[in-house]
Amino acid sequence: MSSTAKFSSQTCTLPSLPELFDHNFLECLLPTTNGEEGFEWVNSSPDASVAGGSSELATLKAFKGLNVRSHKSLYRIDALLHDSWSEDPELTLRLIWNLRSIRDGKGEKELFYRAFGWLYEHHPRTAISNLQMVVAPVCQTSRGQSVPHGYWKDLLNILALVTCDEILDFHSRPGNFLRTYTPKNTFSLTKDALEDQTCRQRTKKQHRHHSRLVGKLAISEYRALYIGVARLFAERLRKDIQALDQLRSLDPNSEREQYRAIQQTISLAGKWAPTPGGSHDRVTNISTAICQLLFSTNENAGSDAIGPLPSIAPHPIPGDASNCTIYRSYYQRWILKPLRETLACPEPLMSANRWNEIQYSRVPSLCMARNREHFVLHDPEGFHLHLAQVQSKKRKFSATSFLPHELVAEAAEVQKAWDAAREEEYPKVAAFKRSIADQQLDDNAVRWWHLTSRLDWTSSFPNAIAVYALSESPVSLPEYDKTNVNPIFPSIALSLVLAYLTQPPFDSGFITLSETPTFVRLEGMRESVCLSDLVNDVLSLKVGGNPDLQAVFSRVLLPLAKEHNVPNKDMIKRVYIFSNMHFDHAAGIVTGPWWLNTTSETDRASRWEEIYSDSIVKAFEKAGYDVPEIVFWNMTGERTLRETVEDDLGRKGVRIMSGFSKEMMRSFWDEAQENGRQERLLKFIKDGDAVGVEGSDDEEEWMSLNVMPLEGMRKALFKTSYDGLVVLD
Repeated sequence: MSSTAKFSSQTCTLPSLPELFDHNFLECLLPTTNGEEGFEWVNSSPDASVAGGSSELATLKAFKGLNVRSHKSLYRIDALLHDSWSEDPELTLRLIWNLRSIRDGKGEKELFYRAFGWLYEHHPRTAISNLQMVVAPVCQTSRGQSVPHGYWKDLLNILALVTCDEILDFHSRPGNFLRTYTPKNTFSLTKDALEDQTCRQRTKKQHRHHSRLVGKLAISEYRALYIGVARLFAERLRKDIQALDQLRSLDPNSEREQYRAIQQTISLAGKWAPTPGGSHDRVTNISTAICQLLFSTNENAGSDAIGPLPSIAPHPIPGDASNCTIYRSYYQRWILKPLRETLACPEPLMSANRWNEIQYSRVPSLCMARNREHFVLHDPEGFHLHLAQVQSKKRKFSATSFLPHELVAEAAEVQKAWDAAREEEYPKVAAFKRSIADQQLDDNAVRWWHLTSRLDWTSSFPNAIAVYALSESPVSLPEYDKTNVNPIFPSIALSLVLAYLTQPPFDSGFITLSETPTFVRLEGMRESVCLSDLVNDVLSLKVGGNPDLQAVFSRVLLPLAKEHNVPNKDMIKRVYIFSNMHFDHAAGIVTGPWWLNTTSETDRASRWEEIYSDSIVKAFEKAGYDVPEIVFWNMTGERTLRETVEDDLGRKGVRIMSGFSKEMMRSFWDEAQENGRQERLLKFIKDGDAVGVEGSDDEEEWMSLNVMPLEGMRKALFKTSYDGLVVLD
């Protein structure tokens, strides 16, 4: 569809929004009620944790339960968030942002949208006031760079989903804002008839969109959300345009340092800002609101005003359709276009067939993955040169958005394409396909190296080893479905990541969990080894059967440490178990199908405590080693009949994490952020009363109980990047 067609069919006007120009718009539209004036909430400091009896904390339950599996379970998401918020609002707010955080959390974008929808419905002031924390550069990378939890497009997605009434349930139908659906029954129409039908349908649809928008803007909560998103974009674009004006006055050669310093202050708001007539703008007209903030003169002009920028007229312009179109075209030509050129956005260059002008070091990781084959086809020399420079560390490489299991799935897919090329009938075609696959495998290997080497820069973390613990040995990898991830992908990926980071003599290897667990060393994995080769090596291993978790410690880990005379300070401190089984199955406490098991929860807990205390703990103490901490990582996806969310408060010495993000694993490792032992106020529920145990005889008993899951949640949620979140209602 051409831009002209978009503009001609879209009604781009807005009703009067006087609060748009008021920086106190939230108080005007959603004033504090009498009940909220004295509102107080429990301040969930990282030094406080409360647990009662054998019941699980609602916040901990939500932390574990809100994962990739819970996307489509609306009732479950609502119940978990409601109970968690009732227990601790601030911690729940951190938990919601943790779902989105690419750097410090789970990176579950759609699950975050769903959780934000719950927050917007029940606590709109809190939801809207914290929108800026999605895009604020509050996360720190290993190189000292500041990056946001999400990206600017999240704001537009949230607004569009709320506008389309899909924020609480965007999985219920095949066609929705996030997943467009095109009917395939138009083949019987002629080209002219199809164009005419499409034009009429487009006009009717845009009229429906505008009518719905006008109705939504009459609702105070929606109007506050709408204005909040518009002001965030307008404020950031104003700053970026000012920085761009400074760049134009500098010589990039003679004033290089100053030029680069100013260039780095320009955000990605210009890239993701709504394009007039684009998908987000068609349902929200948000471009018009941003234009009004940037260009319109208003009665609130002053230190808090966003605009006006130098515009096409020094006087107020009426907000009719014709003038709104002028505003929007000016905004696209003089705001978006120069910012996107400065940011070196690859999409305009790809559309214009200017492939050799693409700066591959500026291409985002997801864009690189989706268009890698196009880069190879249209600019093979430039792309190959980029990969060579990355491998020689002459160029930086962006792989932040990729999770380890995604790279494993990609390597397997490309390897299948390479193998299929051998069956090609025509030799030249086969050679061409193999050459493309070779470059794709090289690119995949570079990104895997970047990911592992980046984690290797962590300043301090306990020695850890992986246990690869699937219920059965896979013959080959299944088809990868990013909306329904098979547990084998993250299990293999995280086992490889941990094998890369583990220190000698446990380096380059992990333990397989089976009837006879073994330590497997992958030779040369720290060298330039293709990731697909490593994946094939893992697939050849024997796992499953009747697993013997006790043997992992007594027959594998301890003998290996004794053989190499490993001192206690260098001994493994944590054992990560990556599995698709229930913990009791992995530990050998329960055999056979879970639903046929009749053993009580108490008996299973007692059996594990017997194994842990009488076998594992005594064996390590006898050998002079500290007992390693056991982390059972839930890898279960929707393909499994039963969700493996373990009640880990009943399993001594074990803690659990859910989600696939590499940063969730790093949250356990980043001990360097904690200088020494922090002063903690521990509350111990005993005989119905809370007793302070700091420095008392009860402290050792409390620490011997199962506080490790709480500690894991605390480390994940009390990073400084979440400190800006505030609860208002």
